[in-house]
Amino acid sequence: MALIGSDFVRQISDRPRRCSQLMFGKRIKKGDVCLMSIRNGKIMKVVCSEDCRQDFDAEFWEGAAQRNHPLEAQ
Repeated sequence: MALIGSDFVRQISDRPRRCSQLMFGKRIKKGDVCLMSIRNGKIMKVVCSEDCRQDFDAEFWEGAAQRNHPLEAQ
């Protein structure tokens, strides 16, 4: 099973959305290109750019490292 975030693909948004990575959710208009993580036919995460995808990936792995090695993260 692939991790969320490892399967982002470029898609054209079929409806207005918000970037789930940015604090106030940059608007993604219908017809805009975005990156979506889709698993089992369900959209798990939508980001507006490759930069946001990389930020999500970095935060995901930092969180995983803190969960796996909590004393080293301090």
